[in-house]
Parts: sequence; C-alpha cells; structure tokens
Amino acid sequence: MAWHVAVGRRAIKLAVIAVVTIAFGISMFSVIIKMTGWRGIHVSMLKGLYTPDSKEFDSLEYLHLRCASESLDRDFRQLEVATALSAAAEVYKPSFVMTTGDIIYADGISSADDPQVIEKFFNPYASPSLQIPWHLTPGNHDCRGSIRAMINLHNTSTQWHMPSRNYVYEHHFSEGKAIRIIYVDTCLLVCGKPHTHGTVPNFRCDGPMKQNFDDDSFSEAIKWLNKELAQPAWWKFVVGHWSIFSVLGNGPTPQLFQELLPRLIENNVHAYFNGHDHGLQHIIYPRKATSKLNVIVSGGGGFELHPQLKAEASGDLNANIHVKFARAVHGFVRGSLTENVLRLSFMDISGNIIYEGEIWHPTHKKSGFSKIPTISQRRSVLP
Repeated sequence: MAWHVAVGRRAIKLAVIAVVTIAFGISMFSVIIKMTGWRGIHVSMLKGLYTPDSKEFDSLEYLHLRCASESLDRDFRQLEVATALSAAAEVYKPSFVMTTGDIIYADGISSADDPQVIEKFFNPYASPSLQIPWHLTPGNHDCRGSIRAMINLHNTSTQWHMPSRNYVYEHHFSEGKAIRIIYVDTCLLVCGKPHTHGTVPNFRCDGPMKQNFDDDSFSEAIKWLNKELAQPAWWKFVVGHWSIFSVLGNGPTPQLFQELLPRLIENNVHAYFNGHDHGLQHIIYPRKATSKLNVIVSGGGGFELHPQLKAEASGDLNANIHVKFARAVHGFVRGSLTENVLRLSFMDISGNIIYEGEIWHPTHKKSGFSKIPTISQRRSVLP
C-alpha cells in the first residue's frame, strides 16, 4: 500500500536532507530542502524554497550522501561524513532525511531492540541538526535481517521513519503539478522473484534474506509498483537501494534492468536515486533519446570507495548510457527543484562542489547540464 503524509494548505518552511549511509555497502540517501508557500502537500523527499529573484514560486534544496557504520573504530569516513552532514543541516535546516537502504550493516537487525540500532544509527547521527525524521527504505544488508523489525521501529522514534516496505509521498506545486516520490524495496524485485530454469539469481539473495519473502512477494510488489508509477505527476522520482546502472563497484543489477527500468521509462520517471555503489555518479539513459532517465548514485558516505567495476559486475548493461559524472569520492549531492528544473551539486566531504548539473522538465524549452566547475568556482557550505 502507499503511505501518504498530508501537510495541508498553508505556507510552511521546510528543509529535507537526503543521505546515503554506507558501511561495507550500507547506503542511505537523503535530501535537504527548504520550503515556503506550498499549496497543499502530500510530502515526500522534496520540499520547496521561495526565492524572491526566482521566476518559479517553489523550489527545493537537498543533499545525498553515504556514510560507513559497520564499526565506528575503523579507519573509514562515516563520522567525518556525519559531521559534514550535520554542518550542512545547520545551514539548510532540513525537515527530514531520506535513505536508500543498508541502514544496519552487515546483517540488518533481529528485533526493534537490537543494540546495533543505537550503535550504527542513532549515535553517529546524534547531532541536534539531524534530529529530524529519516525516511528509510531497505538495502540488501538490511534484508539479511528482519524487515518487520525495521517497520516496528517506525513508531518508537521521530528520527526513524519507515511506515512500510514501500511507500509514496506527494507534493503539489500548484493544481495539476504534483511531485511524486516512490520508495521501493528493491530487495523484493531483485531477490523476491521465483527463479525459473536457466535464470541466475543474484549471489546476494542467499539464505538469511528468504525470511523476508514468500511466494507472493514479487507479484504483489510489481502490482503495487505498476499502480503507483501510473499515477499522474508533474515530476516523478523513484528511490531504491540497488543500482540499475553504475560504472563503479557492483555495477548494474540485471534484475532491475529487466523489471524496474522498463517501468520507469514507460511511466516517464524523471530520475532514479540509489546507493549500493561507493562513489558519486550522474548517468543518463538512453544515450540518444528525447525522453531520458537520470540515474543519481550517491554512495560516497564513508566506507571504502569503489574506483572501478568489480570483476563480477554486469558491465555490459552500461552499453547505452551517457556518464555525466562518476568519481570514487566521499561526499554527497545537493539539489534544488522548481517546477521547471532540478539542479544538482555534487559535494565532497568538505562541502566543496565537484560537479553541477541540471535536469530540466521535458516540457521546458531549456535542456542541458552545467559543466564541472573550476577550482575557483567551488564553494563550501561548511564553516
């Protein structure tokens, strides 16, 4: 079922941080948004910000990043990324954090009382600026534990927000111009499908994951996804964990290439956001077409980086993509959304901009992406 949050028709100020957390593959995506003057909303990952010098009434600002949380005494960068995230949250005043899975590495949690929740989630993100709702969706490491336990935590903390395995948030710029963000448990799509003769299952879909699936899991997930993707919206975004395309680390996921990608294209989804691979990427699919899917991979939040594809990756599935940016770097992504354009700034762990791009709405006459800024153009949001 789709979970919706209604905010009402009143002027409000909001901010959202999207983060990707990673510990040995832990990934969590979040977005920072400031917002004023929204007309009625079912809110998801995006909120708007009114700027007097802008022609658009509403806009949105957000960040994505990844952190490592497998062990806090390891020589990785989770705590540094958490510090950078906290500093950014101080500046942008986010209203919630959006994640893309692998919240608890390496085998998820066994119950809502599992001490790992405090060690690997609440303690690293204990900064006052981060005491806001974090919207979670499962990753492959979470699916090795109890997804039901993750959902049960939903009502125990204002910071832990996961009402269901799949859920939807919607915002309206104005009448007929809605933003829909669809959170998908991609474990269901990758590991939940019954395997037929001759098919090769993903090697991550091993024994511990089976507790979270039954014979109807895949068909129910597809039915839900088809229904939600078909709903009309001015902007459509999908958030998951596993990669459809990636030129770093684990690379493309064949099951999502087969089951998710065609549905995103058919339903005119503008961007897919995910974690899973350790670096920052902006990919366009297909290479040559008037209607394109943007893939934003934010996986540089702390753990060991993926400077290249792994040997087992299905790199041939990248054949028809255009890579706007890909770098194995710790950091996050900041964005700003209006009715006409989503602007992206990829930022390193110090808050410096290392890439900027724009995703224009297909109805707008302008289309294109900005170039990577020079060193002199880079600026930091951190003190």
